[in-house]
Amino acid sequence: MRPLLPSIHMMSLACLLGLAWTGLARSGIGDRIRQSAIAPVEFKIRSAALQAPELHSTIKIFGFDDKTRMEFGPQETLPISQWQKILTALASRKPKAILVDKVFSDPIGTEADFAAFRDALSSAATPVYVAAINHQLSLHSAAADMIKSRTWRIDRPVAPVWVEKNEIFAADDRIADAFSGFATIQRSDSAYLKPALILGRSSSEVLPSLGLSLGENAYYGADKLNLDNTSFSLDPKGRIPVNFMDPSETLKKIWPLREILKNSENASSIQYISPGDIVFVLPSLYSGGTDFKDSPVGHIPGAFYQVALLNSLLTGKTLTSLGQSWPISLALHVLIALTVMWTSLRLRFRTALSALAAASLVMVLVPLFLFVNAGIISDWPTYFATVVSATVAFGTHRIFQHQRWSDRIDFALTGLVEPKILKILKHTPDLLHRQA
Repeated sequence: MRPLLPSIHMMSLACLLGLAWTGLARSGIGDRIRQSAIAPVEFKIRSAALQAPELHSTIKIFGFDDKTRMEFGPQETLPISQWQKILTALASRKPKAILVDKVFSDPIGTEADFAAFRDALSSAATPVYVAAINHQLSLHSAAADMIKSRTWRIDRPVAPVWVEKNEIFAADDRIADAFSGFATIQRSDSAYLKPALILGRSSSEVLPSLGLSLGENAYYGADKLNLDNTSFSLDPKGRIPVNFMDPSETLKKIWPLREILKNSENASSIQYISPGDIVFVLPSLYSGGTDFKDSPVGHIPGAFYQVALLNSLLTGKTLTSLGQSWPISLALHVLIALTVMWTSLRLRFRTALSALAAASLVMVLVPLFLFVNAGIISDWPTYFATVVSATVAFGTHRIFQHQRWSDRIDFALTGLVEPKILKILKHTPDLLHRQA
């Protein structure tokens, strides 16, 4: 008769497997595997199912593309007077805001050009937000004491990024006053972003990610960021899982800056901007640009991370991370391993394999369905790996057990029963074992 309760050896092996897979799931290696191998599969399946989020109708994107670069050179050498032409032309359509994925730390022009730039943006009714970064070498930007930050309600966030204002590398002080605010553009990993830089350990001042810079009412907690009417789930490392759009579809909706540089306010492309829209300017959209990143949806412009955040803020469509704490994750892994082993022991070998194969398939298909249709991210790969490894472990145990029983039957009954009956008994020793 088979035991009703798991043995000490079975529980020990289940705990060992649970520890191993929980450790992998929580380690940097497991995180990299999820981002580089698992997440791309999830996003590809979602795209194939036509469930990727679409660009919100109020987001208008303008990019410094290859043709613009051919006519005007790389954006790094574009004089501030040309940037004035771009921004004032965009602002003439009275959008809600203009977001520029550029630091403006080294503007090109004369003092008169800088004064004209400041005057033009100050007189425009549209606020302009630009990028800033936390420089790891702590290089002091001249505009550090002019940083315009946001105030968020902060309540014990997980792994926040604290910086001092003198560690922020931002726009040159000759033009910094022209901008309405600064925002970070740094990414955490290929599939995640930290929501903000906190300016001081006891401060409620933040530099939000550029895509979140228009949010007004913010609560930044341990497992979520509530921004206006949108709730962003934070993973156990305090990161926002980015809800990427299909990059090929996004590229189709980007207007080149070339026409604005040629015709300024007479450019036909700006006629598509309506009052209340949000304009996103991507300066490094050309081939060979340095701001391209590897993501779960391919090699994309780094600014697409910020566009995706803005899109989530406006649509409310975010990804939800179901990451559990260490104890809960460990308990689930151990429970799964124990269930698999007990099932393998209680059922006939072929029946157990069929049941576990079906369970494994469900464990893959259900999380993929939830990701595609509800944007839910889980640790299903390690749970699936726990099922497989526990099945292999106890499957191997059953095979060796079967062979031992067969050998014992052969030793005990050879010469006592007919060879034909002995052969049958050797092939089904578990049946004889149960009858005994």
